[in-house]
Amino acid sequence: MLSIGYINMRIISLNTFGGHVFLPLMKFVEDAAVSTDVFCFQEILSDARLSPRITREGFRTNLLQELSARLPDFSPVFAPVQATSNLEPVDRTYVQTGVAIFLKHPLHVVAQEAFLLPPGAREDNAHHNAQYVTIEVNGSLLTFCNVHGIAHPGHKRDTPERLAQSHKILDTLATIEEEKIIMGDFNLLPDTNSVRLFEEAGFRNLVKDHNIQSTRGSQHKILHPEFADLPDGFQEFADYTFVQPTLSVQHFAVPDLPISDHLPMILDCTV
Repeated sequence: MLSIGYINMRIISLNTFGGHVFLPLMKFVEDAAVSTDVFCFQEILSDARLSPRITREGFRTNLLQELSARLPDFSPVFAPVQATSNLEPVDRTYVQTGVAIFLKHPLHVVAQEAFLLPPGAREDNAHHNAQYVTIEVNGSLLTFCNVHGIAHPGHKRDTPERLAQSHKILDTLATIEEEKIIMGDFNLLPDTNSVRLFEEAGFRNLVKDHNIQSTRGSQHKILHPEFADLPDGFQEFADYTFVQPTLSVQHFAVPDLPISDHLPMILDCTV
């Protein structure tokens, strides 16, 4: 939805649950692609082999390739982590997991970086990471940071590792002067210091500002009925969008769609 003069952009962030809810996810992506400029995806698997393989968790090992086939007008920027031990059985020779940003043509990368979470994680034993890409839009630079935060422990409250994760993301982006948008699955509850660090750094928390009631949605409860018996129950939050106050936000929504165990965050802005 690029226009002349000021540029209207739509950015969507989604933890794909590894393609577990495959057909509804693919339909959503195909339909959304018409009006979307940037996708930030988490829990992406990539398999160089042509035939899809399904892990015992129901994840599709070639999800990156499946998405690429359905997004021919986009270029993917994939940031893998090497460890796949939590996605058995897979062949580590071929399969990678990570995060991916898809940019609609003619958007292109000016700068990029990927980093492991938490800080100090070993590349051979890391399951979470973040990436940023900087693009040029309307003569200005705009940076997107795509985050898949630490999932364990499952209570999603503060831990030393999660606090270090927030500091790492903010420190990595601190040297970037252009407009920044940080999106993704942070695996955090709203009242944590790990979330407040972004607000204290001057970012607007759009999930809070727009009074979003859940980023997990009704499908989360269907896919994970076992969570009802856990001490923390069904946690309604994990995902966030942080933007700088100077960004002109036109619309922000988190629709309850049955495409994953997370909900898509849809941001319309003008740059």
